Amino acid sequence: KVTKYFGSYAISVAGAISSEQDFLSRAGSATVQLFSDDRNRTWTLGLAGTNDRINSSNGVAVFESRNSLDFMVGITQALSQNAIVQSNLTYYTGHGYYSDPYKTLDTRPDRRRVTAWLTRYNQYVPAADATLKLGYRLLFDSFGTNSNMVEAAWAQALPYGFTLTPLVRYYTQDAASFYFNPPFPRGFVEGQYYSADTRLAAFGALTGGITVGKVLWD
Repeated sequence: KVTKYFGSYAISVAGAISSEQDFLSRAGSATVQLFSDDRNRTWTLGLAGTNDRINSSNGVAVFESRNSLDFMVGITQALSQNAIVQSNLTYYTGHGYYSDPYKTLDTRPDRRRVTAWLTRYNQYVPAADATLKLGYRLLFDSFGTNSNMVEAAWAQALPYGFTLTPLVRYYTQDAASFYFNPPFPRGFVEGQYYSADTRLAAFGALTGGITVGKVLWD
C-alpha cells in the first residue's frame, strides 16, 4: 500500500495477492482522504475489487471464480482534545462461486451483498491516564446472516511504559436463510440452496480478553 499526501487530501493505492494450492486471490484498492482546514475532520472514500479463482483439491470446484467490489465512505471527527469518533459505511457486492467445496451438499447463492455500519468512539480520561474505547457494528447480509457487535475496552497506562487493556465483546448473528441444523442432511432438497456449515448458524458470543503492552524505547 502506498499513500501520497497533498496537503488537504491524500490518495492511497494498494494491491494484494494470496496463492494457495486450491485458491488464488488478487485484489486492488484506492482510497481518498479529505482533511478539513483544522485537521479535526477526515472524510474517507474507498473502492476495492477482488478476483478469486477456486480449484478445490477434491475436484468439486474446478476453475470456478468469484468477483467482488467494495465501496466505503467514512468520517473521523475529533470532538475535543480528548475525544474522537469514527463512523464508516461499507457496501459489498459480489458474484460467482460461494459454496464450500469441502462440505457435502453445500450449495449457496452465486450472488452476495453485504452492508455494514461501524462506529468507534475513544475518550481519554486524564484523571486516570486511560482511554475508554467503544465500538458498534451492524451488518446486513443477503445470505441472511445479519449481525450485531458491541465492544468496550479500557486502555490503562501503567508505570514503566506498561499498558493494560481489558476488553469485552458481544456478538449475535442470525442464521443464513439456507442453513439447516443437524441431523445432516435434514432440509436438503435437490436444486435448492443448502448448507450445514455451522458458521452460517444463528449464535451469540460473549468474549473477554486482556492485552498487556510495553514501550521498549521512546
